[in-house]
Amino acid sequence: MGNVQVKVAAVAPMTTGSNLEVQALLSKDNTRYLKPLTAGTDGWSTVFSGVYTGRWKVEVMAFDKVQQRQVLYGATTVLVEPDRTAVANVTLGPARGWLEVEIDLAGFQERSQIQMCYVRLSPSVLETNDAKIFPDANGAWKGKWFIPAGTYDLSIELYNGLTMTNSLKYASPYQRVDIEPGRLATVRWSVQTGTLTVNGTLDPAPGAPTGLSASVTSEGIVLEWQPPNPVPADLQGYVVYVRHDLFERFEAADTVPAGTLRYVYQPRRDERGRRLAFAVSARDGLSESPRSSEVEVVWEPAS
Repeated sequence: MGNVQVKVAAVAPMTTGSNLEVQALLSKDNTRYLKPLTAGTDGWSTVFSGVYTGRWKVEVMAFDKVQQRQVLYGATTVLVEPDRTAVANVTLGPARGWLEVEIDLAGFQERSQIQMCYVRLSPSVLETNDAKIFPDANGAWKGKWFIPAGTYDLSIELYNGLTMTNSLKYASPYQRVDIEPGRLATVRWSVQTGTLTVNGTLDPAPGAPTGLSASVTSEGIVLEWQPPNPVPADLQGYVVYVRHDLFERFEAADTVPAGTLRYVYQPRRDERGRRLAFAVSARDGLSESPRSSEVEVVWEPAS
């Protein structure tokens, strides 16, 4: 057997006249020893005597006697050797607190489909399976976790399956949750609803331009057409399409503004002798018309 001396360095609130009560828990397998720590000039300490050899876990908890809650916590491990005193120096930080979530699905129209709820925290401190909530025997959706103190963003997710793959029905907005050391924070969540008004304006696509013609001139290939009938009030312009041969698809060659009904196409050198096809479409602010009837012309430069 050996001994274990547990030491906690002095910190600001841990003075002789403080309201703290500090305890040390020594545990291994199912064996547990609990002792109070006494305050000294350089901190708090206690000694466990007659401890079996092996590696033990040392936990130190500081309780505020006035508020009756745990406020500080620290842990480490120590190796106990025969006839020797092992020293465990423990640093205390903010203790964990409890987060309790209660979910009310009464206002959720598709609540009969929900098979699982998920509590998403940021920063993430819960394992995926631990964050899942299933209804209890009374149909209540509740979860409770012991997590590090701090400020979290919390969202509730509702699933219509028992896995999270392709079964998400709803994810709530994030809300703030503050976890204080040794205290319980309860979130009672219910779905929030509002009214959505959708106003739409009918804006049909413009008709196709008409009367498309093509002629070979000294300028190039001149295309001319007439606007769609009726002319849309929001007409923005026209798209000129060209097909270079039968084995290619039509592609947009250029655009022209709404007031222009003429376009000069400048053929490439390798297009001499080719049968070129052209079409024109009209476009407004939201859509584009079908293409006009096609015209074909064999490009031979005017002499």
